[in-house]
Amino acid sequence: MILIIDKDGVLTDGKVYVTHKGEKFKAFNNKDNTAIAELIQMGYEVHIVTASSWAGMDKYCHNLGVKTWIMRDKSNLDAITGGKPYIAIGDSAWDIEMLKKAVKRFCPLDAEDEVKALDKMIVLNRKGGDGVILELLKWL
Repeated sequence: MILIIDKDGVLTDGKVYVTHKGEKFKAFNNKDNTAIAELIQMGYEVHIVTASSWAGMDKYCHNLGVKTWIMRDKSNLDAITGGKPYIAIGDSAWDIEMLKKAVKRFCPLDAEDEVKALDKMIVLNRKGGDGVILELLKWL
């Protein structure tokens, strides 16, 4: 089964940290990293999608063994899924079309209200960046 994970607001808390030199960085929860590794071992094909590019993302995803997709329009994911059914987790209006087409849809506790209101949405108990993929793992 294919699992598509939004980055900002799901894997991160959505904050962008900037050093005194102007370098941007983001924080990821190690519990999510471990959960993603376990999902892969269970046979899930995991993909991370994001609307924003960030230099550290490719290295982060490479270390996890997942592919990164930079796409603002998440309404057609055939390049990722090959038309196969998928599970998705997202938190914002950018993710709604992706979530609507998923066979199972999840969102973090602090997702936008219009995401939480989607039909058959499973709202998790954790906020984005706070081990939400670990909780998702327990559902799957």
